[in-house]
Amino acid sequence: MFSEDMFDACIIELAQLIEDLDPTRIHELWRISSIDKKSKHFIVLYDNAMHLCTYLTLINHSLVCHHFFATMLVSSIAKFHIGLLPWRWYTNASVTETDSVLSNVLAISLVSNNEFGIVEHAVELDFSYLESIRGCHVFTKEIHQKMTRKQQWGKGFGLIKKTLNLAIETGRIEELYEIHDKLIKEMESKVTQIVQGNKTTEFACTISNLIGIIKKG
Repeated sequence: MFSEDMFDACIIELAQLIEDLDPTRIHELWRISSIDKKSKHFIVLYDNAMHLCTYLTLINHSLVCHHFFATMLVSSIAKFHIGLLPWRWYTNASVTETDSVLSNVLAISLVSNNEFGIVEHAVELDFSYLESIRGCHVFTKEIHQKMTRKQQWGKGFGLIKKTLNLAIETGRIEELYEIHDKLIKEMESKVTQIVQGNKTTEFACTISNLIGIIKKG
């Protein structure tokens, strides 16, 4: 059995986890124990809203673990920022293409002045140490684009199926055909326009029944 398959197993020693982290960057160190005291983990809070855990969920699976959220309930230093999650989890293209979107998002904490409640913080984040362990974004841009395309196909087919069923039930199927036919002609017209480069050609080659492509030159 691998350690990753053991629930709540300690995957790495604390000393190994922080051996390359400047001690001056560390604000707090918490030990989180299970109710039965059979397992324990260490949460390292460093920089403005960064953390590490010996459970390594953030490293191995790019997910924030329950040990960190337990720490948020008792520490005013513990802050959660959505930027802790790699951009491969996001479906919004504007988020995946630039880090500036995430940099404007506020971090949150749950404890302030010994009182419980959500508090927002504007912080500057440094993911360099986390990414030095985890590696940069796992998916390349090309793979991410392919995955996004699959998501678009899935969502599109779902919407088309629902629309078709509703049109049949309400007796508006001919109206739906007319809308689709008009949209198809508009897109075919755009695809066949003369353009610079190969972008339109590459896109057009993915359409099996294309009316034609006009190349410049």
